[in-house]
Amino acid sequence: MPANANVEVLILALRDRREGVRQHAVHKLIEAGPEAIPNLIELLREKQGYAADCASSALIGMGKLVIPHLVQAMQHTDRNVRWNAASILSALGQEARTAVDSATHLPAIRD
Repeated sequence: MPANANVEVLILALRDRREGVRQHAVHKLIEAGPEAIPNLIELLREKQGYAADCASSALIGMGKLVIPHLVQAMQHTDRNVRWNAASILSALGQEARTAVDSATHLPAIRD
């Protein structure tokens, strides 16, 4: 099975009612890394169910690798994507804040 197909199956598993299935999918999507990022960002638009929360967990688990993608997602047309991207960036700490500051040409945020 091609890697893209695996990511698609794992993305579908994020909607499963069983927590163990969702957790397994999150861990496998973290391992998939960059290939899964666009699909995970698109899941951030969902308002109900488990998918957006699981996508957020996977993106946070990938760490700084996702920062440029999330900074770009801050320009998304969907408000939920922007809100969730901001929340994830906040969870990723100072490096993410610096990237956002650079992208928006604002002075750095100090803790």
